[in-house]
Amino acid sequence: MATPAQVERSVSYNEHRPRSPPPDLPSLLLHGRIVYIGMPLVPAVTELVVAELMYLQWMDPKQPIYLYINSTGTTRDDGETVGMETEGFAIYDALMQLQNEIHTVTVGAAIGQACLLLSAGTKDQRFMMPHAQVMIQLACL
Repeated sequence: MATPAQVERSVSYNEHRPRSPPPDLPSLLLHGRIVYIGMPLVPAVTELVVAELMYLQWMDPKQPIYLYINSTGTTRDDGETVGMETEGFAIYDALMQLQNEIHTVTVGAAIGQACLLLSAGTKDQRFMMPHAQVMIQLACL
């Protein structure tokens, strides 16, 4: 009978390693029907979010889509504008065209245009985490 030390030496480390590389985190979230907005709304983010929403509707138009928001909208934390207001409206229009039920959840902050996206969720499916902040900014005149 082999001792535990002999058995441990006989098992190759490579036998327990995955055969393929693990998927990236955004792909795992998308597979769970979650779209995460975690940065200001700039054109690259807007294009990706709209594409993900369209893909999820194409995959299954009956299953809900979960939109998690932690964004300062079209401004940075220091107040500098980094995107145009049309970025938020593009995502909002895409959400309004979907047949799916949209669950929106604020996990950190929804400021400005991100607040608009929070309100775009299906009625009774708009949520905030206990310590999340939501702020509508005044228009600059």
